[in-house]
Amino acid sequence: MPRATAASIVLVALIVAFCYWASVVLAPKPQLAPIQVTQAQLVTLPKPTPPPPPKVIPPPKPLPALIPKPLPVQSRIVVATKPPPPVHHVYKPAPRPVIHTPAPPVSAVHPPPQAAPAPPSSGIPVYGQEMHSILEANQSVPPALASLGVGGVVLVQITVAPDGHVISAKILRSSGIKLIDQTAWQHAMQAHFGAFGSDMPALALTFDVPVDIQPQSDDSGDSN
Repeated sequence: MPRATAASIVLVALIVAFCYWASVVLAPKPQLAPIQVTQAQLVTLPKPTPPPPPKVIPPPKPLPALIPKPLPVQSRIVVATKPPPPVHHVYKPAPRPVIHTPAPPVSAVHPPPQAAPAPPSSGIPVYGQEMHSILEANQSVPPALASLGVGGVVLVQITVAPDGHVISAKILRSSGIKLIDQTAWQHAMQAHFGAFGSDMPALALTFDVPVDIQPQSDDSGDSN
């Protein structure tokens, strides 16, 4: 009997639930009332504002062409230069060379009763003249100096050994032109003198010899 009661209760509950579902799902839906248009009005939209026209930038004005002024042409003045007059080497007597003879040694002891004979010196002036002649006759003027056409006299002090070779040379008095002084010094150092004679002392002697440096003449080359 209790089981039949429970089953009845469940059945009643199912019936009630079905009825509720049917009332919700199967109930008629309300219809929407149609919308009636009674009046239509055309609305004119405002025209869009046109964009501003682009700014026209005028092209830059062309700059005036700069025409360079011609440089002033200097008139060329050619000065005719006269060729230096031909200089001929003339053998002329040179001034007498100054000869430095060595002083006799001074002895601390009393001199002997008889003085020693002085060394022979009569050939010294003649030897000095020969030195001057050799230097004048064997000149070799550099082209740079010959092109200048200038000359000068240089006083050169030359020390010579008894066998004739040059020991040293130096400039005592300049000509005022360095190239002339250098040429005279080279001539003195490269000169070849003879040996001392029997009339000269067997010692190194120093001579002051004037050396006249002159540009060579071009007459011989023009005549060919």
